[in-house]
Amino acid sequence: MVAATNTDRPLNPLRPRTQPEIDLAKTMLRPFAEAGYRIFPLAPGTKHARERGWQNKTYTAVQLIDWLKRGGNLGICLSPTQLVIDVDPRHFDAGDDPLARLVGDVGIDTARVPTVLSGRGDGGRHLYFTKPVGLAVSKALVGYRGIDIKTSGGLVVAPGSRHIETGGVYAVDPSSAPIGEAPLAPEGLLDMLQRPDKAPRVYGGGELAVEQLEQLLAVLDPREYRDYNTKWIPFAAACHDATAGDGLEVWATWAAQDETYDETALARNVRTWESFTSGRAGGATYMRVLADVARAGRPDLVRQIEPNFRFDDPQQMPDFTVGPRSLDDLDFGDGRP
Repeated sequence: MVAATNTDRPLNPLRPRTQPEIDLAKTMLRPFAEAGYRIFPLAPGTKHARERGWQNKTYTAVQLIDWLKRGGNLGICLSPTQLVIDVDPRHFDAGDDPLARLVGDVGIDTARVPTVLSGRGDGGRHLYFTKPVGLAVSKALVGYRGIDIKTSGGLVVAPGSRHIETGGVYAVDPSSAPIGEAPLAPEGLLDMLQRPDKAPRVYGGGELAVEQLEQLLAVLDPREYRDYNTKWIPFAAACHDATAGDGLEVWATWAAQDETYDETALARNVRTWESFTSGRAGGATYMRVLADVARAGRPDLVRQIEPNFRFDDPQQMPDFTVGPRSLDDLDFGDGRP
C-alpha cells in the first residue's frame, strides 16, 4: 500500500457541515454511543486517528460534535467483544461475491446484523457482531478476498462521516438491525477466525495486523528514532516485517508526527520501505516493536497482543540491542519478574 497523498483526498477535507448534515450524523451516532462503542476524531482526509494515544482517550459529545461541525470525520475504536466484517468490493475477484458466499457458508442472517454502508457507494459495508472477549481472531478470511475482520484495537469509520474520496456519507442501513442488537458472530465464522494458542514466531513476517501496529505506534514518539542508520532503519524494517509490508500508510502517518518530517523524507522512506524483504531470517522483526513499546511503559499493551511473549528471553530478541535498561527489570504489575 502506498502512503496517501494529497491527490487521493478532497481539496478541502474540513469542509464544514450544514446543520441538517450534523443532525443526521448525531441521529446515526447516538445509538452507537449508547451501545458502548468508543467514538473518536479522525485526522483530516484520512482513516487514521487525529491524535496519538487514541485507543485510551475519551472524548465528550461536545468535542465530537464540534469536530463534525468543522467537517472532520469520526472513527469507532473496537473493543475485545466487538467484531466487524469490513467488506470492500474493489478487491473482489471478477465474477465472485465473497460476502454472499460467506453468508451462506456460516449462516449469517443479514437482516439481524447492524450494517453501515460505505460512503464510496459501491456496496462496501461494515457488519457489526459481538464475540467472546477471550477469543483471539485473525484479521483475514482465507478464500474471501475483499473481506477483512476488525476487532480489539482496530477501527472503522463511523456513520455520519464523509468518504475521503467520494464525499459520500457513511450511513446506517435502515433495513438492518439496531446497533444495540448486534448478534454474536456465528460459530462457523468464529471457527474460521480462531487462532491456535502458540508461542510467538520470531521469523516469517506478518505477525501483526495493521491495526495492531497502529495501536503500538501510538505509544511511541517518532522523534526518538531520528538517528537514521541506528534507529530509524532498523525500526522501519521491524514495522515492515511485522505487517509483511502492509503497514506503510500507518507507519508513514506515525512518522509524519515528527515536525522535521517533510515530503523529501517521505519519498526517501517509502523507497526504503519498499526495498525491505519481510520474513528474512536474521532481520528485524515484530519483537523489536513489542520491546520498544514495553520500554516506553506499556508492557500491558504488548501482552494483550502477544500474551506468550517473554521479555526476558534473549532468544526471542535476536534483532536489536536492549540498551542500558535490561528488559528483565520491566514491571508487569502482576508480580511477574
